[in-house]
Amino acid sequence: MLGKTGIVIHREFSTRVRTKAFWISTFLTPLLIVALMVLPPVLSMMYADSEGEALRVMVLDESNLLQGQIDTSKSLVFNIIEGDYKERVAQFKEYDKADVFVYLSVRPAEPAQPEVKIISKKALSLAEESSIVKAIQQRIEEIRLLEAGIREEVLAQSKVKLRAHTLVLSKEGEEKAANSGVLFGIGMFLSFVIYLSIFIYGAQVMRGVIEEKTNRIVEVIISTLRPIELMMGKVLGIGLVGLLQFALWIVLTIVLVQVATFLMPAEWTTAMQNNAQGGGAAMPEASQVAAGGMGAVFQTIMDLNIAQVVFGFLFYFLGGYFLYSSLFAAVGAAVDSESDAQQFTLPVTIPLILAFIMAQIVLNHPDGQLAFWLSMIPLTSPIIMVVRLPYGVPGWELITSMACMVVGFLLVTWLAARIYRIGILSYGKKPSYKDLWKWMIRG
Repeated sequence: MLGKTGIVIHREFSTRVRTKAFWISTFLTPLLIVALMVLPPVLSMMYADSEGEALRVMVLDESNLLQGQIDTSKSLVFNIIEGDYKERVAQFKEYDKADVFVYLSVRPAEPAQPEVKIISKKALSLAEESSIVKAIQQRIEEIRLLEAGIREEVLAQSKVKLRAHTLVLSKEGEEKAANSGVLFGIGMFLSFVIYLSIFIYGAQVMRGVIEEKTNRIVEVIISTLRPIELMMGKVLGIGLVGLLQFALWIVLTIVLVQVATFLMPAEWTTAMQNNAQGGGAAMPEASQVAAGGMGAVFQTIMDLNIAQVVFGFLFYFLGGYFLYSSLFAAVGAAVDSESDAQQFTLPVTIPLILAFIMAQIVLNHPDGQLAFWLSMIPLTSPIIMVVRLPYGVPGWELITSMACMVVGFLLVTWLAARIYRIGILSYGKKPSYKDLWKWMIRG
């Protein structure tokens, strides 16, 4: 069996690796990743250097909440005016020295909660709108604090920006960096890679089975080897293609990042590092608090249980792929065209989609009951357990989850092979779920 399966594996692997599409996607994907890493901050800096005049804002302060004063900035210039609302709006339409008109008012029922109406001559970006509202809000808060008897110098000294450095105390009493933002990013990235890979390579398995079935090639192949050998050969061969491509992506991405860093002007590199450390204006304040600088990022990565994360990722990458690809192969064998396969692919992929959605909740409670049980179910554990790995998973949980994964894979493959054996030689009729059940029982 191994010899015949090996022939199928070699055929599936070699035919796909030799295609132009494989190598184009292999080289373009790292380029896209590096471009997404480098271009946004570079373009942001280039735009910041070349941007024109600041946004000019007229403010009609009906209730004198701002007391005739508001701080301007590099991007915003405020001009507080008086008068009637309708007249001022009419003037603003013809006035070419103002870009935005702001009407600040207070409802008698809620005097503590002012309202802002923003009128602009063109649609504002989210950042521009937020900057205007934030500047007005800060000024009102300052005035209210001053009216409460807090001196201006005390108010200035009270503004603090915290830089958090999160540490985890190991069982040996050793402090290890555990930046929550880094752990979150690693978990989401690894789970997304598995999620995307299962869809891409699982669909390739299904498409390959359908193609051989519709071309009647499978009838010749089945005469020399059993259906289970053919199915496992296709799954393993395409899985090796995915593993090779993923390894090449990692290597090429690292090389391209190093090349880009070497070729990039020093001022750009410095500015990008400052931005990553929380010094960039484009970085949200919440991220600035949690960032802790690039040093904390690298320290968090170095303090991870790298062996557990890498081994766990590879195991669930392969385990998830083999499990779902067996199901995709069964679906491909049961139908005569890709359009007919759609009714069966949705139930197959629902657990995977659900796991990726639930990963957002698991990241907030990686040690909770929900995270534990989803890590034990073979259909969801490839996503959920990989999300949890950066946070540290007890050894017994990881071993139990892997054992469940192996048992689940063997069971699913056995059931899928029973459907595959009958479906691969069935033509001319669209199977129903009842038919699949009969094939699985009779298989």
